[in-house]
Amino acid sequence: MLPRAAARLPFNPLTAWPLAWAALAVVVGLALARLPLPLAAALLVGVPVLALAVWEPSIGLGLALILGPTRAYLSVALPSLPVDLGQLFFALAALGWFTRALVERRIALGRPAVPLLVPLGVYLFVCLLSLLSATALDEGLKEWLKWAEIALAVVIVVNEAQRGRVRAFVAAVLLAGLAQALLALWQARLRGTGPAGFLLGDGTYRAYGTFEQPNPLGGFLGLLWPVAAGLAWAALEPYALAALRWAVKFIGLSRTQRSSLPFPTR
Repeated sequence: MLPRAAARLPFNPLTAWPLAWAALAVVVGLALARLPLPLAAALLVGVPVLALAVWEPSIGLGLALILGPTRAYLSVALPSLPVDLGQLFFALAALGWFTRALVERRIALGRPAVPLLVPLGVYLFVCLLSLLSATALDEGLKEWLKWAEIALAVVIVVNEAQRGRVRAFVAAVLLAGLAQALLALWQARLRGTGPAGFLLGDGTYRAYGTFEQPNPLGGFLGLLWPVAAGLAWAALEPYALAALRWAVKFIGLSRTQRSSLPFPTR
């Protein structure tokens, strides 16, 4: 039994938590010291990132969007990699979102998602019926699950956007597009070499990004550049209109002439 003086000592969480974290740091440090350097580095960086993807689903979805296009490249560069990073972070984001919804006892589709989910649900139902006569059920089910993931992603994005995570999603979209565009520019114009099948008549090469094929890269950037252009115009519109107003006043248009212009001049 503890002495009475020790038994009467109050528990102070302000000192207990730092001691607990210090003890955990010592244990983790000793474990990392005994592991090979690549594995230790992977654990030291990977475990916090994985935990963060579950804790904050918007981060998990953002990483899935950024890392998803690297699947084809990693399958060649790192064939021993056991998982698809895009699918991994999407699963972690879905787990984090579903866990939070259970804790809060509230699973809502989100009103903005309904116009997308209704036709997508019909499409999924029809596709599921078509699997009844599929010659390769496993391949068909794999493709069906991809569309089901899109429906789940719509729900998660709408719910997380209502929590104020819109900027995080937009940043992930722009970062993914920028990374692929810069890599494509290097492959097409700066590197000076590439796969023989992608060689064009003027000595340049078709870019393929991390997709390992030009067409998927073109489709990916074709979906993202209108988003980037729209955001850029929204940011620059006030300055552009101010410059146009100044130009109109500078060239001395009359009030009648200014009223016929397609933009406000006041």
